[in-house]
Amino acid sequence: MIKTYFEIGKLLIEAQGGEARAKYGNNLVKEWAIKLSNEYGRGYNYTNLSRMKKFYLYFRKVATV
Repeated sequence: MIKTYFEIGKLLIEAQGGEARAKYGNNLVKEWAIKLSNEYGRGYNYTNLSRMKKFYLYFRKVATV
């Protein structure tokens, strides 16, 4: 699960155009939350996807997961 969350966070950051532009891509996260929740269940809501982004941004700098 940890690796999955890390990879989803990475995909979100990359889809938003990198870390510098990720702050402005919250609309994309909302859209993905709706799509993923419909397809995979409630574990992929906006709050969880935002946490996955933060998880990726923090741990990519600290150490390899």
